[in-house]
Amino acid sequence: MRKKKEEVESERDAALYVTDSHKEHADNAKEKNAFLEKYIENMENQVRVQQSLMEMISISGMSQSGSQSGITQQDMGQGDTNANGS
Repeated sequence: MRKKKEEVESERDAALYVTDSHKEHADNAKEKNAFLEKYIENMENQVRVQQSLMEMISISGMSQSGSQSGITQQDMGQGDTNANGS
């Protein structure tokens, strides 16, 4: 009877060890998942900021090139007017 009791206790201890090991593994996976979710959120935010910056640069570049081409056209127009008026 004593031997059977010791076997049962040993099996119980082994089962508890396995259960604790699985719990620890699951907790580690949850922590890793939370870390990766935060990392992904940060990367998504950085991408949004970069996209906004690129849009602003693109719009700024368009307005600058538009105003520069407008000035160039005006200068060319004035040059033609002066040449025609002379």
